[in-house]
Amino acid sequence: MGIGMGYAAGVAVETGKPVIALEGDSAFGFDAMDIETICRYNLPVIVVVINNGGIYKGTSHSTAVEVDRPDPTKLDIDAHYDMLATAFGGDGYFVEKPDEFQVALQKAYAAGKPAIINVKIDPNMGAESGHIGNLNPDIRDKSNN
Repeated sequence: MGIGMGYAAGVAVETGKPVIALEGDSAFGFDAMDIETICRYNLPVIVVVINNGGIYKGTSHSTAVEVDRPDPTKLDIDAHYDMLATAFGGDGYFVEKPDEFQVALQKAYAAGKPAIINVKIDPNMGAESGHIGNLNPDIRDKSNN
């Protein structure tokens, strides 16, 4: 987690071919600034950020006492990660529907320049690889009841 952008840049440099990097919003957070390097060298990398608003589906596990503290597993579901690409001269796309994604991917691929496609999905979609969700305190606490 958090190494995909560097690998994508390396593959684009070595092959000269377009590369698609598929990142979750949390993983993207670890290496998002690599988009600056990708844009500076005008590498044909398309970063697809699957934005579900957090780690472990962004499930909250704060208690009532901690309401003033943000949950470490929650991210901003409305974050515009796509704007990072535009900030450095690439293309950015924000999509919420499958047909919008298809159009954005076709445009990004045809442009042949750095791009981020920020795909906002339902926070309850999918499951973590390796089924590590049971490590989340909310899920673990509920299983003890």
